[in-house]
Amino acid sequence: MEVMAWVSSCYWLLDIPLSFLVGYPLLEEGTVEMRVPKIAVQYLRSWFIFDIAVVCLDWALHIWSFMYAANSDSGADAGVAFFRTAKTIRLLRFFRLIRLMKARGRINDFVERVQSEASLILIGIAKLVAFIILVNHLVACVWYAIGSYDLTREDRWLRASGLEARNIWYRYSTALHWSITQFTPASMEVVPANEYERFFTVCMILSGMLIFSSFVSAITNAMNQLRNLNSWRHEQESLLRRYLQENSVTPSLTARIHNCLQKALQQSRRRVHVDEIRILQQLPLSLKFELTNEIYAPALGKHPFFTFCHSCLPSESRKIYSNGVSQKYLVISQELLTTGETGKHMFFLTSGTLVYTREEEPEQQAVTTTQPWLVEAALWLKWLHVGTASSTTHCELLGLDASKVQDVLKDEATVRAYARKFWKHFSENPKLLSDIWIDEEAVYHWAASAMSRAEEILGHSIQPEPLSPNFTRFLNRFRRLSTGMLRRFSVASMDPDDAGHGPGKLPPQLQAFF
Repeated sequence: MEVMAWVSSCYWLLDIPLSFLVGYPLLEEGTVEMRVPKIAVQYLRSWFIFDIAVVCLDWALHIWSFMYAANSDSGADAGVAFFRTAKTIRLLRFFRLIRLMKARGRINDFVERVQSEASLILIGIAKLVAFIILVNHLVACVWYAIGSYDLTREDRWLRASGLEARNIWYRYSTALHWSITQFTPASMEVVPANEYERFFTVCMILSGMLIFSSFVSAITNAMNQLRNLNSWRHEQESLLRRYLQENSVTPSLTARIHNCLQKALQQSRRRVHVDEIRILQQLPLSLKFELTNEIYAPALGKHPFFTFCHSCLPSESRKIYSNGVSQKYLVISQELLTTGETGKHMFFLTSGTLVYTREEEPEQQAVTTTQPWLVEAALWLKWLHVGTASSTTHCELLGLDASKVQDVLKDEATVRAYARKFWKHFSENPKLLSDIWIDEEAVYHWAASAMSRAEEILGHSIQPEPLSPNFTRFLNRFRRLSTGMLRRFSVASMDPDDAGHGPGKLPPQLQAFF
């Protein structure tokens, strides 16, 4: 106990200067304040006075302990008087428990990492139980302190119950048992024996009525929430059992149906989509931009063009992430693309597998997350789907609205260069283009050309964001082979015919786009 007391005092003493270096959130701006003067002012206005008071109390108790040790040999009467005073002051240690308010923030940080709703409810129930146990422990300690404060009195519950001769663990468990009975409709053999104990008992009964009723209602509410999480599933299972029973389905087929449906329900748990969380509309724009950037940039950045946009056009990329991206979920055997329909979105597959089929090519082609994008042509052309894509597993996709992307990027010269190269390539090779066309080498060249054009405009080299490692390696390889300081590689040398194709040779949809 002495070692722990010294460790605790030293820890909280060091915590005060370190608290001047801990940032705090600015909820209105959606940022974290890390400037030391601002942090100091905030800390001085909040926890500083409390921390100083508790630390001074800790060290005062250590000083009293030294004084007691020094005065213990100065006489019996002086030793007894000092002992009583020191015992009274030690009760002030209870004020240190207010530090648990600080622990609440750390517990909340941990809870925020939990994704399961059922787990959150169970954690909430565990917190309630822990709170009740802590309250009962404190009440038991106070009850024991009242019973052992004045050893000269005969009317004490410890002596009246004959517990003074028992060991400390039995006395503590008895006090804990008594404290629990004050919060629940239960009784025991320990009763108050003097006016102080009787008054404390009355206070605990009144407090217990409020605390116990709140505790029971909170537990009941949590259990109802836990039960309602699966209410729809339980209702469907009940109707299924009734249906199978009323139609005299054999037990073997019933078992197979139940097993199949359980597997399907386990596999069909889709992700939560942003349009389902209405509370996110309350966020400031800066936080919305950061959130969408962190969620969508890794998926879209697998395409070299969007790695270029993220690196060279950050503000435009944030607008695309915030307004032009939507989430889509497909169950097994659901169609994503249909032949002849107008292509208005470019898609990025984040999980699952699709199969793509063209009428003139009966062989199916698989689309996986290793080459995740589909229908890039919808961004640059008035595109009609030339095949059908459907899911073979449960799929999660990101849909990029072509019209919104065009509205954001239509004035960018680097994007115009990329779009011209795209159109020129497929005007010369029209049979190559399909909904799932991916030629990484060509796309890398076009995105690298756009990166080179951006470097010429800015006058310095640009380091691409680490979203597409393959494109980064491709770009660095070309830069090592080049010799210019600002013009890292020549746009004209990569595509010598590009200069001869002006806006007049673009198709109508691209002319409207620009």
